[in-house]
Amino acid sequence: MIKKYGAYALLAGLVIAVLVGIFEQLESEWVTVALVILGLAGGALNVSNEKTADFLMAGVALMLAAQVRGEIADVAGGSLGGVIQRILENIYVVTACATLVLAIKTIVTAAREKQS
Repeated sequence: MIKKYGAYALLAGLVIAVLVGIFEQLESEWVTVALVILGLAGGALNVSNEKTADFLMAGVALMLAAQVRGEIADVAGGSLGGVIQRILENIYVVTACATLVLAIKTIVTAAREKQS
């Protein structure tokens, strides 16, 4: 049941990231805080041990795409490029937070297994 909350948190974070990217006037510090909280919650609650590697790989791929957001936005050009750039910046926030939590959980689990 808890895993569903994590999935909902990540999904909500991604939906908010896209909406705020499209509607620039929604952007605020509170939205960023919400994206961070949703990302942290999603990373903490969502992923089972079997799916950890898949999630980390997908998270890294999304963060890499967000890192080149300027180049992607330039290809699209104009206002569409700006929308794409804002969406990727917001997705980066959610994904980075979720991936950070999951990476820490993975390191702690690996350290515990090593000691056993």
